[in-house]
Amino acid sequence: MGTNSVSLISILAVLVKVPVIRKWNQPVTNERSYSSHLVGTSETTRATSFGSKETRFNQWLAGLIDGDGSLQVSKPGYSSCEITVALADERMLRIIQNKLGGSIKPRSGVQAIRWRLHNRSGMIDLVNRVNGYIRHSSRLVQLNRVCAVLDVQLISPDTLHNKHGWFAGFFDADGTIGYYLKGHYNQPQLTLSVTNKLYVDLYPFLKVFGGAIYFDKAQNGYYK
Repeated sequence: MGTNSVSLISILAVLVKVPVIRKWNQPVTNERSYSSHLVGTSETTRATSFGSKETRFNQWLAGLIDGDGSLQVSKPGYSSCEITVALADERMLRIIQNKLGGSIKPRSGVQAIRWRLHNRSGMIDLVNRVNGYIRHSSRLVQLNRVCAVLDVQLISPDTLHNKHGWFAGFFDADGTIGYYLKGHYNQPQLTLSVTNKLYVDLYPFLKVFGGAIYFDKAQNGYYK
Protein backbone atom coordinates (compact mmCIF):
# COMPACT_ATOMS: atom_id res chain seq x y z
CA MET A 1 0.00 0.00 0.00
CA GLY A 2 3.01 2.24 0.31
CA THR A 3 3.54 4.98 2.83
CA ASN A 4 0.47 6.84 4.07
CA SER A 5 0.53 10.20 5.80
CA VAL A 6 -1.71 10.63 8.80
CA SER A 7 -2.74 14.15 9.77
CA LEU A 8 -2.90 15.01 13.43
CA ILE A 9 -5.98 17.11 12.70
CA SER A 10 -8.11 13.99 13.08
CA ILE A 11 -6.43 12.98 16.33
CA LEU A 12 -5.28 16.03 18.24
CA ALA A 13 -6.64 18.87 16.09
CA VAL A 14 -3.04 19.82 15.37
CA LEU A 15 -1.97 20.14 11.75
CA VAL A 16 1.21 18.47 10.53
CA LYS A 17 2.75 18.89 7.10
CA VAL A 18 2.88 16.13 4.54
CA PRO A 19 6.24 14.34 4.39
CA VAL A 20 8.04 16.59 1.94
CA ILE A 21 10.29 19.58 2.41
CA ARG A 22 8.42 22.58 1.09
CA LYS A 23 9.85 25.76 -0.25
CA TRP A 24 7.33 28.56 -0.22
CA ASN A 25 8.10 29.55 -3.79
CA GLN A 26 6.60 26.23 -4.83
CA PRO A 27 2.85 25.45 -4.97
CA VAL A 28 1.50 23.58 -1.98
CA THR A 29 -1.07 20.96 -2.97
CA ASN A 30 -3.57 21.49 -0.20
CA GLU A 31 -7.10 22.44 -1.15
CA ARG A 32 -8.24 23.15 2.38
CA SER A 33 -8.70 26.83 3.18
CA TYR A 34 -10.27 29.04 5.78
CA SER A 35 -12.81 31.73 4.98
CA SER A 36 -10.91 34.20 7.14
CA HIS A 37 -7.61 33.98 5.28
CA LEU A 38 -8.12 37.32 3.56
CA VAL A 39 -8.94 39.11 6.80
CA GLY A 40 -6.50 40.83 9.10
CA THR A 41 -4.01 42.03 6.54
CA SER A 42 -3.04 45.10 8.58
CA GLU A 43 -0.89 44.72 11.67
CA THR A 44 -2.72 44.62 14.95
CA THR A 45 -1.46 44.92 18.50
CA ARG A 46 -2.28 42.76 21.47
CA ALA A 47 -5.53 43.57 23.21
CA THR A 48 -4.42 41.77 26.36
CA SER A 49 -1.05 41.69 28.08
CA PHE A 50 0.27 38.14 28.36
CA GLY A 51 3.04 37.37 30.80
CA SER A 52 6.23 35.50 30.08
CA LYS A 53 5.08 32.67 32.39
CA GLU A 54 3.44 30.85 29.45
CA THR A 55 6.47 28.63 29.32
CA ARG A 56 5.09 25.77 27.25
CA PHE A 57 3.58 28.11 24.65
CA ASN A 58 6.78 30.13 24.45
CA GLN A 59 8.85 26.98 23.98
CA TRP A 60 6.46 25.79 21.26
CA LEU A 61 6.63 29.18 19.55
CA ALA A 62 10.43 29.07 19.55
CA GLY A 63 10.35 25.63 17.95
CA LEU A 64 7.94 26.82 15.28
CA ILE A 65 10.13 29.84 14.52
CA ASP A 66 13.19 27.56 14.34
CA GLY A 67 11.37 25.42 11.77
CA ASP A 68 9.20 27.81 9.74
CA GLY A 69 10.16 31.31 10.84
CA SER A 70 12.78 33.98 10.42
CA LEU A 71 14.04 36.87 12.54
CA GLN A 72 15.19 39.84 10.53
CA VAL A 73 16.82 43.24 10.90
CA SER A 74 16.34 45.73 8.05
CA LYS A 75 19.02 48.11 6.80
CA PRO A 76 17.49 51.03 8.75
CA GLY A 77 17.71 48.86 11.87
CA TYR A 78 14.11 47.71 12.37
CA SER A 79 13.52 44.18 13.62
CA SER A 80 10.77 41.81 12.50
CA CYS A 81 9.65 38.20 12.72
CA GLU A 82 7.88 36.14 10.07
CA ILE A 83 6.35 32.66 10.13
CA THR A 84 5.14 31.13 6.84
CA VAL A 85 3.00 27.99 6.83
CA ALA A 86 0.60 26.16 4.55
CA LEU A 87 -2.77 27.86 4.13
CA ALA A 88 -4.44 25.01 6.03
CA ASP A 89 -2.43 26.00 9.11
CA GLU A 90 -3.91 29.50 9.32
CA ARG A 91 -5.57 28.76 12.66
CA MET A 92 -2.14 28.23 14.19
CA LEU A 93 -1.07 31.70 13.09
CA ARG A 94 -4.30 33.19 14.46
CA ILE A 95 -3.44 31.80 17.89
CA ILE A 96 -0.06 33.54 17.70
CA GLN A 97 -1.64 36.77 16.45
CA ASN A 98 -4.13 36.78 19.34
CA LYS A 99 -1.23 36.69 21.79
CA LEU A 100 1.38 38.85 20.06
CA GLY A 101 -0.44 40.98 17.49
CA GLY A 102 1.10 41.32 14.04
CA SER A 103 -0.47 40.85 10.61
CA ILE A 104 -1.48 37.79 8.60
CA LYS A 105 -1.46 37.79 4.81
CA PRO A 106 -1.73 35.03 2.18
CA ARG A 107 1.33 34.62 -0.02
CA SER A 108 0.56 35.40 -3.63
CA GLY A 109 0.82 32.52 -6.11
CA VAL A 110 1.12 29.73 -3.53
CA GLN A 111 -1.14 28.05 -1.00
CA ALA A 112 0.73 29.56 1.92
CA ILE A 113 0.07 32.22 4.53
CA ARG A 114 2.44 34.40 6.56
CA TRP A 115 2.31 36.03 9.99
CA ARG A 116 4.53 39.08 10.41
CA LEU A 117 5.38 41.20 13.44
CA HIS A 118 7.50 44.35 13.21
CA ASN A 119 6.44 46.91 15.82
CA ARG A 120 9.12 47.42 18.48
CA SER A 121 7.01 46.70 21.57
CA GLY A 122 5.68 43.50 20.00
CA MET A 123 9.16 42.37 19.03
CA ILE A 124 10.43 42.98 22.56
CA ASP A 125 7.58 40.84 23.88
CA LEU A 126 8.36 38.12 21.34
CA VAL A 127 12.08 38.11 22.12
CA ASN A 128 11.40 37.93 25.85
CA ARG A 129 9.23 34.89 25.19
CA VAL A 130 11.58 32.88 22.94
CA ASN A 131 14.98 34.06 24.18
CA GLY A 132 16.67 31.01 25.66
CA TYR A 133 14.53 28.58 23.66
CA ILE A 134 15.67 29.40 20.09
CA ARG A 135 18.38 26.90 19.12
CA HIS A 136 18.35 26.36 15.34
CA SER A 137 21.83 27.27 14.08
CA SER A 138 20.60 29.88 11.58
CA ARG A 139 17.83 31.26 13.78
CA LEU A 140 20.16 31.72 16.75
CA VAL A 141 22.37 34.00 14.64
CA GLN A 142 19.27 35.96 13.58
CA LEU A 143 18.10 36.26 17.20
CA ASN A 144 21.50 37.61 18.20
CA ARG A 145 21.14 40.43 15.66
CA VAL A 146 17.59 41.23 16.79
CA CYS A 147 18.66 41.28 20.45
CA ALA A 148 21.42 43.74 19.62
CA VAL A 149 18.95 46.09 17.92
CA LEU A 150 16.42 45.86 20.76
CA ASP A 151 19.10 46.12 23.47
CA VAL A 152 18.19 42.74 24.92
CA GLN A 153 20.79 40.30 26.20
CA LEU A 154 20.91 37.02 24.27
CA ILE A 155 20.25 33.94 26.41
CA SER A 156 21.87 30.63 25.49
CA PRO A 157 19.47 27.76 24.65
CA ASP A 158 18.25 25.83 27.67
CA THR A 159 18.54 22.07 28.18
CA LEU A 160 15.98 20.01 26.28
CA HIS A 161 13.98 17.15 27.82
CA ASN A 162 11.18 14.91 26.57
CA LYS A 163 8.42 17.27 27.78
CA HIS A 164 9.98 20.45 26.40
CA GLY A 165 7.54 22.45 24.24
CA TRP A 166 10.23 23.20 21.63
CA PHE A 167 9.88 19.70 20.19
CA ALA A 168 6.16 20.22 19.51
CA GLY A 169 6.80 23.54 17.73
CA PHE A 170 9.60 22.19 15.56
CA PHE A 171 7.52 19.09 14.79
CA ASP A 172 4.56 21.25 13.73
CA ALA A 173 6.94 22.99 11.33
CA ASP A 174 8.93 20.09 9.89
CA GLY A 175 7.49 16.87 11.27
CA THR A 176 5.53 13.98 9.79
CA ILE A 177 3.49 11.11 11.21
CA GLY A 178 3.06 8.13 8.90
CA TYR A 179 2.61 4.38 8.76
CA TYR A 180 3.19 1.49 6.41
CA LEU A 181 2.44 -2.21 6.36
CA LYS A 182 5.45 -4.39 7.07
CA GLY A 183 6.24 -8.04 6.43
CA HIS A 184 4.26 -10.99 5.17
CA TYR A 185 1.41 -10.38 7.62
CA ASN A 186 1.21 -6.64 6.88
CA GLN A 187 1.96 -5.55 10.41
CA PRO A 188 1.32 -1.77 10.73
CA GLN A 189 4.48 0.22 11.42
CA LEU A 190 4.10 3.72 12.89
CA THR A 191 6.81 6.27 12.10
CA LEU A 192 7.55 9.79 13.31
CA SER A 193 10.13 11.84 11.42
CA VAL A 194 11.50 15.38 11.22
CA THR A 195 13.45 16.86 8.33
CA ASN A 196 16.01 19.66 8.14
CA LYS A 197 18.90 20.76 5.97
CA LEU A 198 21.44 20.42 8.79
CA TYR A 199 22.26 17.37 10.90
CA VAL A 200 23.02 19.46 13.98
CA ASP A 201 19.49 20.88 14.05
CA LEU A 202 17.95 17.39 14.21
CA TYR A 203 20.36 15.97 16.75
CA PRO A 204 18.20 17.03 19.76
CA PHE A 205 15.48 14.61 18.58
CA LEU A 206 18.01 11.79 18.35
CA LYS A 207 19.50 12.59 21.76
CA VAL A 208 16.18 12.82 23.63
CA PHE A 209 13.98 10.29 21.78
CA GLY A 210 16.40 7.92 20.08
CA GLY A 211 15.88 6.73 16.51
CA ALA A 212 18.31 7.42 13.69
CA ILE A 213 19.27 10.27 11.36
CA TYR A 214 20.01 9.65 7.70
CA PHE A 215 20.63 11.79 4.64
CA ASP A 216 18.02 11.84 1.89
CA LYS A 217 19.29 12.90 -1.54
CA ALA A 218 15.84 14.05 -2.72
CA GLN A 219 15.14 17.75 -3.25
CA ASN A 220 18.81 18.77 -3.17
CA GLY A 221 19.39 16.77 -0.01
CA TYR A 222 18.24 16.97 3.61
CA TYR A 223 18.55 15.08 6.87
CA LYS A 224 15.68 13.06 8.30
